[in-house]
Amino acid sequence: MASESQPTYYAAVVTVGEGDARIMCMAQQTASGGLNVHYFKIDTSIDDVRYDFIQEPRRTFREELRGTGLAVNILDRPALDGISDIIESDLQLAYGQTAQIVIKQVATPSVASLFI
Repeated sequence: MASESQPTYYAAVVTVGEGDARIMCMAQQTASGGLNVHYFKIDTSIDDVRYDFIQEPRRTFREELRGTGLAVNILDRPALDGISDIIESDLQLAYGQTAQIVIKQVATPSVASLFI
């Protein structure tokens, strides 16, 4: 079985109206050919979504990212469209189609990369 690849990191800034959210993303191809993308919300001035830990069923990607600041998208297929396109699509799902999204690949994850 092939081993998993090294992760790649992306810094994303989402702007909605006068507010923004800064999100660090880590993407990793799996040994089975899929892709996992982890999202870590670092800072935001956008109103968050209420997240209720006690209720069932499983929360949506939007509720996870905007409610807890952490979300994962697990794809069972390779990123044919490119990882940046997947990240942009996920962030539009979380923040809406009118959100302006800037994504850049970074060598290592850092808070500073989200403010440059």
